[in-house]
Amino acid sequence: MTSYARFDGATLPRAVGSDLPSGSRISEGRAGHLCFGPYATLDPGTYVAGYYVRKLPGSARGQIDFDVFVAGREVLAHRTVSTDTLFEDTPSFLAVDFSVEERAERTEVRLYVHHGVLVEISELVIFSTRPRNWGGK
Repeated sequence: MTSYARFDGATLPRAVGSDLPSGSRISEGRAGHLCFGPYATLDPGTYVAGYYVRKLPGSARGQIDFDVFVAGREVLAHRTVSTDTLFEDTPSFLAVDFSVEERAERTEVRLYVHHGVLVEISELVIFSTRPRNWGGK
């Protein structure tokens, strides 16, 4: 993977929800994985993965769970977010930091919505946090 990767919500696999022409994905009140994938290969290092999430009008109070998972290995990070912390007028960046000790193939960032939760996922981003030299000393 390059140092930064971006995926429209509608391009990721899903178990629930529907896709919008804008490239976003919306939940429709059913519980399940609204997004998972992208099955990326990550080199050892530290990363941040996060979804841009906007609460939709009429959403029940509830939770969103998301994690970073390496197929056949383990959950590298997990976070639960209350819908009370989300905005309707602007997306929130829900993120987790995680480390990869050895090359990780088929890495997913899975987002699970609970029953009654209405949200819009505009995109997933994954980026490396390794220190950079921006042309200085």
